Amino acid sequence: MLSEKKITKKMQYDRAIIIAAVSCSALDVVKEHYADWLDNNGYYPFYEMIIEIVDELMFTKGSEYLKFANAKDQTDWFIDKHDTCFDWYFMEEGRKLIHRNLK
Repeated sequence: MLSEKKITKKMQYDRAIIIAAVSCSALDVVKEHYADWLDNNGYYPFYEMIIEIVDELMFTKGSEYLKFANAKDQTDWFIDKHDTCFDWYFMEEGRKLIHRNLK
């Protein structure tokens, strides 16, 4: 992951947006498939898991986010490559990681 010093204001803003998007999407998944986990653990551990997932998706070396952040042309979210918009990409990937973490 990136050190705190290398995270720009734009990255902080993107991270906040992605945390919100993944939280909304993941809560439906958790309630539908892992309601017992949520009942036993509560929302604080849920939120911590979301933060970990978002940081993994965004800041792991070679991540799609870092490729985008370092691209010369940032006019779009590589729509041709991802076939979806910025937040939806992370929502879908986040759902996958929710299943990975809670199975």
